Amino acid sequence: MKTCVQQIVVTAALAVCGFFYPALAVPLWNVDFNHMPTGVPPVLATAVGGIVNTNPSTLTISGSLNSVIVQDSFTAGTAALTDKPIVWTQVAQALNDPVGSSALTFYFVNAADYESPADYFIEFDLLVRAGATSQPLSFRVYNKDGMILRTYFDKDGDFVIVPSSILYPYTEYASFTAAWNYNEVTRVRVYFNSAVGSFTFKMNGRNVGTAYIADWSAVPLNNRGVKQIIFASWTINASATLAIDNFSSVPFPSGTLISFE
Repeated sequence: MKTCVQQIVVTAALAVCGFFYPALAVPLWNVDFNHMPTGVPPVLATAVGGIVNTNPSTLTISGSLNSVIVQDSFTAGTAALTDKPIVWTQVAQALNDPVGSSALTFYFVNAADYESPADYFIEFDLLVRAGATSQPLSFRVYNKDGMILRTYFDKDGDFVIVPSSILYPYTEYASFTAAWNYNEVTRVRVYFNSAVGSFTFKMNGRNVGTAYIADWSAVPLNNRGVKQIIFASWTINASATLAIDNFSSVPFPSGTLISFE
């Protein structure tokens, strides 16, 4: 739950963005799935530029019996997400390349709102049920050139940064140990600093580390924003079951005083 100060900052940031950011740095989202029917996949909609979107834009699934559906609640051990999260189940292999993989990808794509640089937060709740045999989730960020951030919530509880797909790679391929746990709701908060090209990760109120993009100063200003945010899994013999809820993507105007507490 956000503090009063955080709520005021977020509200002010959205108001300022609406008036002063005709070409925003990140797609605007606030998706909690509460307005969607249960027992079926989430309601999708093409993102609209300049407004806060409440539906994801795309969902793709490869492999029989894999699913992403909205449920009333999701329980793992004694932990629960109870306000209609999406539940992601992988129980079968895909038939396409790479052989033996199960592919699910959940997109927040908005081609209209990604040009100019700005600081922003990406946040979501994650709950993974124990017993997974592979990395349960990959979280990725793209600009218009390609992927600039790729992470894995590793099966051992680590949070791993891996190489991106474009020419300015990370200076550090970090593994943040013991960043999350099975059967525990993890509130993930990612802060992007557009001035230096860094992603700082906080989970359940604890700073777990920062990853930097090399050669960020050489990237044109009109390509320092974000085009799409993706949750993905493409793993062999995948069997993870997890839930995601309360996703938001909120830019902050340059110069705004931000507390990362």
